[in-house]
Amino acid sequence: RELLRLVRHDLYISSDQMPAILVCNGKPSRWSAEETTDGAKQEKVRDYAYCGSDDWLERPFQASDLKPKLKRAIATRKRHADALAASHRRGAYEAILPLHIASRVGSGEMLIAHEIPMMSVLSCSIADWQEINETHTPIQIMQTLTELHCAFDNVCDREPGMKQKKDVFKFRMLDNGFMVVAGLDGNSFHAEKLLRLAFKMMEALERAPASGITGIQVKPRFLLHSGPGLAGVAGGRVPVYMIGGPTVVVARTLEASISPFGIGISGSASTQLGETLKNLLPAESKLVDLGVTELPESSIPIHLQVLLPSSAPTPPPLPQPPQQQPQAPSRQVVA
Repeated sequence: RELLRLVRHDLYISSDQMPAILVCNGKPSRWSAEETTDGAKQEKVRDYAYCGSDDWLERPFQASDLKPKLKRAIATRKRHADALAASHRRGAYEAILPLHIASRVGSGEMLIAHEIPMMSVLSCSIADWQEINETHTPIQIMQTLTELHCAFDNVCDREPGMKQKKDVFKFRMLDNGFMVVAGLDGNSFHAEKLLRLAFKMMEALERAPASGITGIQVKPRFLLHSGPGLAGVAGGRVPVYMIGGPTVVVARTLEASISPFGIGISGSASTQLGETLKNLLPAESKLVDLGVTELPESSIPIHLQVLLPSSAPTPPPLPQPPQQQPQAPSRQVVA
């Protein structure tokens, strides 16, 4: 005991940090094979690891023999602990960040910012959210939001090419929904991916009966918009991958003008889709042109179409900004 106390004092370690050292009268064998009645060999492990020890010493020994053993065992434990902590951090980063960003953050790169030349954003929300908030309990409201998020998770888990954190990324939570982005990896089919995602989510939510807990039939609406964006990692201990720019703001603003069970498609998203848009249209649906509108968040007018079930009423065109009357030139009276 006195020897261990002196060693601990020299190494500056506490009693709970002391490794377990197996003390034996001879060198422990790795294993021994014993013949059984049927001629097979039965392996019996007899080494120090089997006993839960970090290392072993043979009697008699001195403090000079024990110190290097303890130092080596402590260093090995630290390496294992660091590797385990790094593995846990990588798993946590992959749960909240895109995979190509999670690998960079896991390697210690925390200052990440870049421009995205072209991406697509899908804004998804519940259309009659204000009414639900006013007429239902908090548990019913949370259950209704859960149904919306579960539809997204189920589609991503089931459909090829829609893997979360890789092909699509849910980057912003809204009070009545969320926003998804695609194209972070440079893939040129980002608009098509999100349109397919909207179709699959719409099918899942339309087929689902009213929840037994809430009794609410979810009425989703979507808005697909394409354009450039900015992205980067903010935060320290809990990093957050943030995506911003006019494309995100326009998608969120235009989504409020979409009817329940409608999928709005901006002109820029339609350009990215090309002929694919006609090929993806469901049989019992109609594509309504809502016209062109101007938003403060966009420097150019935005053309908007909405995809609705064929039985849905046709929505009115988007309101046009008031035309400014040209002012007559003022007359100057020269005396």
